[in-house]
Amino acid sequence: ARLERGLNDSGLDALASFDPRAIFFHSGWRPELPRPGGGKAGVGMVLWKAGGAALAVKVFPGSPADEAGIRAGDVISSVDGKAVSAMPDAVLGSALYGAPGGVFRFAGEKRSGGALNKSLRREFGGAPTVWGFNIPGTRKGYLRIISFSAKTSARIRCEMNDLLDGGASEIIIDLRHNYGGLLEELAASLELFAPGKGPVFRVVSRHPGYSRVYAAPGAGPFAGVKTVLLTDSGTLSRAEIFAAALREWRAAVIMGGT
Repeated sequence: ARLERGLNDSGLDALASFDPRAIFFHSGWRPELPRPGGGKAGVGMVLWKAGGAALAVKVFPGSPADEAGIRAGDVISSVDGKAVSAMPDAVLGSALYGAPGGVFRFAGEKRSGGALNKSLRREFGGAPTVWGFNIPGTRKGYLRIISFSAKTSARIRCEMNDLLDGGASEIIIDLRHNYGGLLEELAASLELFAPGKGPVFRVVSRHPGYSRVYAAPGAGPFAGVKTVLLTDSGTLSRAEIFAAALREWRAAVIMGGT
């Protein structure tokens, strides 16, 4: 009733007094949601440049690279006939990730032996919300978390186990442009790093009478693992809570802006 009276008296300006973040959309307007990744597509692999070539450190299942038979450990020495050693990182990156439909020829050597010569087309999809790889020549692992959507916690557990089994003693967790996700998945993900039994975060509504505490049943399997968190201005919502919790547990150093 108060809102109705306010709208009758002051029009749309009254919305700000009830909710400063409220936005009015004219009837008939429909938002167009952007594709994941900002409309960009990829070939489905991650390369690590070293020694005049690029090592495939991650190939996403079901991606163009995977379907072409490229595997982690394969070496890429040229793209479209140009030596990787002479290519700036941005140019090499544009062959991996950019507008859909671009076709590039990757040549090099298979890890198992023999020549590699494949044409790959950038396509949408293929990259999971969580993925990682062991950084060559180091005892560090890299873990990318794009969002806390369904099954994120299970994927984190799987990727973390692979990184630690691969010899990593420190994990770089990339939360840049992580837009948030599900509270339940955030809680389950934090449980993996919790130092012991107890609350991990609390949700409080601006409306009286509602709050909920999410708690860990005990120490998580990755409690005590040294981590570095990468953040930026696109690290939002649930990702901010994740970063704050790990920092308060003295389990992480945060690098980057907010």
